[in-house]
Amino acid sequence: RNMESRDWRKSLSLRSAINIIRKDWFEQKKLILLGTAGMFVPLMFAGNRTDFAKGMMAGILVGASYSYSHFCFFVERQSGTLQLLLGLPVRPVDVVLSKYLSLYSMALFTANIPGIFLRDLRALFLVNALIVFLSSACMACTVVSAKPWAPMLPFWFALVFLMPIQN
Repeated sequence: RNMESRDWRKSLSLRSAINIIRKDWFEQKKLILLGTAGMFVPLMFAGNRTDFAKGMMAGILVGASYSYSHFCFFVERQSGTLQLLLGLPVRPVDVVLSKYLSLYSMALFTANIPGIFLRDLRALFLVNALIVFLSSACMACTVVSAKPWAPMLPFWFALVFLMPIQN
C-alpha cells in the first residue's frame, strides 16, 4: 500500500511538471522564438568573424537567461498564479523543480538550435554552460526573493567582480 502511494505521488508530480512546462512554453512562445531568431542574426552578419558572432550570441544569452527566469517565476508570483500552483496536491519543491526544468528547456533550446550552426563544439559547450549557470543564478534569486530586482543580482555581481579594472 505504501508503494502504491509513492507511485501515485510520483505520477502526479510528473504530470504536474509536464503541465507546468507546457504552460510556460505556451505563455512564452513569442519570447522563445524571438530569442532563438535573435541568435541567428550574429551568425548571418558576422561573416568570417566567428569571434564576433560568439560574443554577440553570448550577449543575447545573457538577456535570455534573465528574461526566462523572470517570466518563469517572478511573473507567476506577480500575477497571483504561483499561489494556484502551490495549491496543487504536489509538494512546493516539485513546483520549483518543474519551473527550473521549464527554464532549462527554454534556455537550452535558444542556445542550441542556432549554436549548432557555429560548427564549434567547444563554443557550443561554453554557451550551454553559460546559459545554464546564469539561468540557475537568476532563477535562484527570483525564487528566494519577491523583489522585482532580484533576478538582476547575478549580473550585478558579474559586473562588479568580472569587469576589467583600468590602470
